[in-house]
Amino acid sequence: MERIIVIILAIFTVQITWARDPISDNKLAQVIDQFQYITQYREIKNKSHSSGWDSCWEYTINLETDYPGMTNPLEVTTNFYIPNRDDLGSEQIPMVILLPPMGGKNFLDEKMANTLCSKNIAAMIVTNDFTGIQSGDVPPVEDHEMAIHRSVAGVKAAMAFGVDDVNIDGDKLGIFGVSLGGVLGTFVMETQANLAAGYFVVAGGDIPYILANSTNDEVRRVRRVRMEEEGFTTKEEYEAFLRVHMSLDPFDLGRALPAETVNMVISKNDTTVPTQNQIDLHMALGSPDATYSNSGHVDTVIDTLFWGDGRRRIANFFAERFKLENPRLTQRWLDQFSLDRF
Repeated sequence: MERIIVIILAIFTVQITWARDPISDNKLAQVIDQFQYITQYREIKNKSHSSGWDSCWEYTINLETDYPGMTNPLEVTTNFYIPNRDDLGSEQIPMVILLPPMGGKNFLDEKMANTLCSKNIAAMIVTNDFTGIQSGDVPPVEDHEMAIHRSVAGVKAAMAFGVDDVNIDGDKLGIFGVSLGGVLGTFVMETQANLAAGYFVVAGGDIPYILANSTNDEVRRVRRVRMEEEGFTTKEEYEAFLRVHMSLDPFDLGRALPAETVNMVISKNDTTVPTQNQIDLHMALGSPDATYSNSGHVDTVIDTLFWGDGRRRIANFFAERFKLENPRLTQRWLDQFSLDRF
């Protein structure tokens, strides 16, 4: 009987939520407000630096942090890249936090971090599997929402670490995300005013639709298992089921970002993060500058990050934004959403 009720609710819900309506300014403020907690972190591992590409020093740093409602500490695993500290002396430089795609950190993330480092910008790759899907498990449906909380907590810990580092300018922090990392990274930036710049590659909004329709192998595996368990026969039923359990989405908070602080790469031929979801997120963010690719999902990522020109274009975007003041702080951008603390 319970399953029948859920199916009926799903069918009814999909009819009334086919299009995602903008949330009110008051609701937007409430969502952002819950992520303004003070972050405490503890460094639990710091591997001595090793010399890397272009004299970039690399550290393996693990942090432990928490967030409201969690039962166990969250370990945040990172690789930290910074120009030769002997040359930096007491100089402070910007830092960009990188969130990799599903599948975890890869050589393209490392290339991007080293390119930032060559531009005198530190980089921290957060390597956590915030979704829990990469382990091969099928987490409870409620865990999708917690993945967003874990992502915010992880990035907030990385930001706090950067602020405390003698060579990092805490007023010049940015975020870079690819695919899943872009989806999560966009939400993080929307809620964290101290992130002055963001660059997102093949990222989209409306997560329930993405989970119900993505052709990514891991997402399809989870979808197949859940649909069998719940007795759903269509993706529309599954999408509506997800909407019952998910209330946080980067699509909803786009108005929290000044468009000039964001840049995107959009694939015109994508089924992993469907193209329309990327376009919808782009519009929700106020149509920031974007590069359009005719390639599919993976090829767009490779085309963007494998070649030096693409990586330098991204690094130059951050370098130029960091020369400017952060409008969300200097112009009290979020005051319009009744968040007086900003």
